[in-house]
Amino acid sequence: MKTIFILHTVLSFLSLNCIGQTVTDYDGNVYNTVTIGTQTWMQENLKVTHYRNGILIPNVTYTAGWMSMTKGARCYYSNDSTTYAETYGALYNWYTVVDSGNLCPTGWHVPSDYEWSVLTNFLGGDSIAGGKLKDTILWNYPNVGATNSSNFFLLPAGDRGINGTDQDLGISSYLWTSSDYDYNHAWRRTFQYDSASVNRYPNYKKSGFSVRCIRDSTSGIENKTDIINLKIYPNPFSISTTLQPTKPLQNATLTMYDILGNEVKHLQNLNGSEIKIIRESLKSGMYFFNLIDSKGLVGKGKLIVE
Repeated sequence: MKTIFILHTVLSFLSLNCIGQTVTDYDGNVYNTVTIGTQTWMQENLKVTHYRNGILIPNVTYTAGWMSMTKGARCYYSNDSTTYAETYGALYNWYTVVDSGNLCPTGWHVPSDYEWSVLTNFLGGDSIAGGKLKDTILWNYPNVGATNSSNFFLLPAGDRGINGTDQDLGISSYLWTSSDYDYNHAWRRTFQYDSASVNRYPNYKKSGFSVRCIRDSTSGIENKTDIINLKIYPNPFSISTTLQPTKPLQNATLTMYDILGNEVKHLQNLNGSEIKIIRESLKSGMYFFNLIDSKGLVGKGKLIVE
C-alpha cells in the first residue's frame, strides 16, 4: 500500500508540472488534466462517491448485490478503497455512467465511443495508441509499447466482472464509454500489459470498469454539424444515401447518432471511395455522423431521413 501511494504521488507531481491545470469533483478530489489534440482529459481515473447532484453512489461489496444491480453502483478492487482508490480510482457499472445525476464534474462528461475514437486516431490508430496512453511504472512486465508519450497515465486498474469477481489488476485497464450497444451491453475500451493496441468491445453493463472524464465541447453535440472533405447525396433521403470523401478511405469507422446523442449505427473497416448508408430501422428525423479513418477525421455532418 505504501509503494502505491508513493508512486501515485510521483505521477501526480509529474502530471502537474507537465500540465498545471486541475478539476475538482463533488467530493473534493482534485484531478490533473491533459490536452491531447482537440480534447482535454483527466489524467487520473475517477474516484468520486457522489453524483454531481450530491446523491450518493451505492458502494456494493457483496457478490449477489453486484450481480443484481440495474442502477448505478461503484466498488473498489478487492473491496479495499484504502489501498486502491487513491491510485486506481473506483470501478463503476455502466448505469452509473449514464445516470441523470451526472458522474463527472460540471463541464465534464464520460466520453462517448466516438470521442474515444478521436483520441486513439489522433495518437496513430488503435494498433499503437495504447502504448502512448499507458503509464510506464505500474503495469506488469513486459508492458508492451508503453511510453506514456501522451501524458495520459493510463493505469492497470483491473475490473469487477458481472459475477462480482475482481480480476486483472496490473494486467488490464477497462474503461467505459457512454455509448449504448444493446439492452445488456455498452461500448468499452480495453488495454493490456502485453500489447500496445487499444481494443473496442461491447461489454455487459453490470461490469465494473474505470472511468476517465473528458471536458465538454463548447460547440454542441461533439461538433457534428460541419461537413469536411465529403459529398453527401441524396440528403434528405428515404431509402439510402452515399458519402463520398475526396480521398479513398483507409480502415475507416462511421458512427451515427440521433439528436439526443444516442448511437444508432456503427460501421467499421471501411475502405474505398464511397460509403452507402441504408435506412433500415432508422426513423424519420435528423441524425449526426462522424467518419474517421486511419489518418484522422474525414467528415462530420448531419443526415435527414424522410
